[in-house]
Amino acid sequence: MPMVDTSELLRVYGELYEDATPKTERKQHQATLEHSELLSIIEQLRDEQREMRKQIENLSNRLTYKQEVPLPKEKSIEDHPEWPKEIKTLSDILLRQELKSKYD
Repeated sequence: MPMVDTSELLRVYGELYEDATPKTERKQHQATLEHSELLSIIEQLRDEQREMRKQIENLSNRLTYKQEVPLPKEKSIEDHPEWPKEIKTLSDILLRQELKSKYD
């Protein structure tokens, strides 16, 4: 049976250590809260959730609200600076219709 010298094992694999894994500390288990304390926490979370929902609804309404800004009254729609004086293209017709709809 072939024998291997210990010094050869140390040369190839390195020195042996007692414990290769670090020791873990045992953590103490937290005590379970009483039933009434748990119910109180649940109620606080529900109140917080209701408040957050109100805030979300308020912010959503603010984002979707579009305030209509009245156009300044011109003498006539033809006096509007964007009014095409001559109709040369279809876009002129569409622009006129758009401006008319704003004044109506």
